Amino acid sequence: MISNERLEEFRRIYKEAYEEEITIEEAREMARRFLVLHRLLRKPLPGDPSSHPTVQQPPAHTSGEVS
Repeated sequence: MISNERLEEFRRIYKEAYEEEITIEEAREMARRFLVLHRLLRKPLPGDPSSHPTVQQPPAHTSGEVS
């Protein structure tokens, strides 16, 4: 849940940027959509081995080793 104070701040910023006022309901819906998008983008991609914590990375080479 986003506070009314944050929504009012967003409305002010939106008006400065786009020279257009939005209602508190419009600001709330924009915030909800943003949060849904953010949650989707945070999810790991299917098949991406770096996104699985159980996959161990190979040990790093020390400065004295030669490959």
